[in-house]
Amino acid sequence: MSIYEGSPWAKDPSFMWTKSSQYWNSGKYLRLVREASQIPFYQRSYAQRWVVRNATLNRILPEGYASREPDVENEAVLRQLPSCICIGAHLLFDVRDITAWLFITMTQPDAREGTREWFWFQACQLLSMLDRYQQALTSLDIMPNRRYNPYLPQRFVHASRWTIHDIARHFHVCGLRTRDANTHFREFANAWLNGLSHQPVEPAWDQVPVPIANDFTEPASSRKNKNRKLKKATIALNIHSHWPEAGQSTHQNPVVYDDSPPPYTEDPQPQQEAYDSTAVEVDEEDTPMSLDQDASRM
Repeated sequence: MSIYEGSPWAKDPSFMWTKSSQYWNSGKYLRLVREASQIPFYQRSYAQRWVVRNATLNRILPEGYASREPDVENEAVLRQLPSCICIGAHLLFDVRDITAWLFITMTQPDAREGTREWFWFQACQLLSMLDRYQQALTSLDIMPNRRYNPYLPQRFVHASRWTIHDIARHFHVCGLRTRDANTHFREFANAWLNGLSHQPVEPAWDQVPVPIANDFTEPASSRKNKNRKLKKATIALNIHSHWPEAGQSTHQNPVVYDDSPPPYTEDPQPQQEAYDSTAVEVDEEDTPMSLDQDASRM
């Protein structure tokens, strides 16, 4: 499954398995991780599920305002699954029900607000009827299934009282398609509603605390660059703390030049004679020996 044309996911992404996950925070590896996270869980290949899971564990995901995806291979997470999720012949959970559960779990409000149970009830009411999600979007003048609307579930934040239409708008922002809402999401919602022992009570909205805005997580590439700059600054600070003179610049201690002439003395040094370039030095051994006149007469 690939949502972009010419993506390596549509070819052979096996080169990712030869690299450690520390390289997934930049370049083509980060693009593949980001693309795999924007695909609904049931449409991902086994390789894409593995990549998203490991990238989440290594804090490369999530990015922006997206919610952290629960690890469905963790025993503690599996114990939180509702009983309405179907189990196949091989004792495996139905991947479409897991997708619906992941989406509603990642979009539910913060636990401190105390409105999660009412949110689940309203969300399943919205998805339990055929085309009800699309009709809610149409009443809000929202065009469903926009092409450039990625699948990025994020926490529901809404001050004061909210209704089914507010949930529908939020699901649209998170990238829920009407096709998914009318198929496996509808089946999961009906199973969840049928498993209720009693209908939840609407919260007292005047007692609900003000919701906290979603935290923005910078992309892994930006965090990597900031960590590199911080590491360089820390190293420079350690050098200056151990060797203070290393951090001093030359303009703090300028060099002073003395242009005054040397002092006058009474007995100056004798000046050397100028060298005559025209004079030719003659070696004494090469000169002819001078003869004494008296000696020549003998």
